[in-house]
Amino acid sequence: MSGLAGVIKTILCLEKGTITPVVGFKKLNPQLRLSEWHMALPLETMAWPSRGLRRASVNSFGFGGANAHMILDDAFHYLQSRGLSGNHDTAADECSSDLSSTAGHIVNGYSSQEQLFVFSSYDKAGLERIANSYSNFFLSEDRDVHSIRLDFLSHTLSSRRSHFDFRSFAVSSSRSDLARSLEHGLPKFHRISNHGNVVLVFTGQGAQWVGMGRELLSNATYRSSVLRSQGFLQFFGCEWDLLEIFSGNSVASFNRPILSQPLCTILQIALIDLLFHWGLVPGAVVGHSSGEIGE
Repeated sequence: MSGLAGVIKTILCLEKGTITPVVGFKKLNPQLRLSEWHMALPLETMAWPSRGLRRASVNSFGFGGANAHMILDDAFHYLQSRGLSGNHDTAADECSSDLSSTAGHIVNGYSSQEQLFVFSSYDKAGLERIANSYSNFFLSEDRDVHSIRLDFLSHTLSSRRSHFDFRSFAVSSSRSDLARSLEHGLPKFHRISNHGNVVLVFTGQGAQWVGMGRELLSNATYRSSVLRSQGFLQFFGCEWDLLEIFSGNSVASFNRPILSQPLCTILQIALIDLLFHWGLVPGAVVGHSSGEIGE
């Protein structure tokens, strides 16, 4: 356990670029020649002594002889050195001002995209209590409010909490926006049925509209499905760029039958892939006209 605690502590130090002090230090063993060995004991919180890659090692020596040694690099510089990008919480130094561009749309540590926050309760009144609790917290002067990552909170509420029969949700892109949504009250729904009763209806051509599915392109699963359909179209010689069309603003292009029918079908297939990725399986489906392709 001490080794795991050391790993967690070291990861936090690498993320924040800060070295925490040694706890409970009183007197140095005179046989330890730290100056000669170019070593030091941090007796107070200090900034990371160098720029660029932060690297630390963690040793764990068990009483029974089990020894382990781990070398850790900070996530930002590790990804940067390999031309990769990903979500992380690493604080950049002055030489790494492009941190936000490699952090998966995370700016100043917080996601600028709208997040879905799901809430559930064992009883109907519990949803109101939960909403008031979160609202009071976000509107308070508690210093911990400013350290809340909305994308982390969204993941925790949706994937790390029990799902009870009474459920609701909020969609927000900032702490203040979420607080206002909760203060006004969560949407009210009937008690969730124990039986799968989701029915999907697939529409045919004619339901298209400019901007449909545009915001969903930021979702990796949805976007991957659209690109997969793009590959099939290109195989048959099609010159359309689906991402360009779905992201565009041309009414004329959407209303052309040669485009509207495949666009509706591709969008519905991508929606199905996304819903399946989220674990949502319908109890029944029905399709009309070209919607039968998506069905």
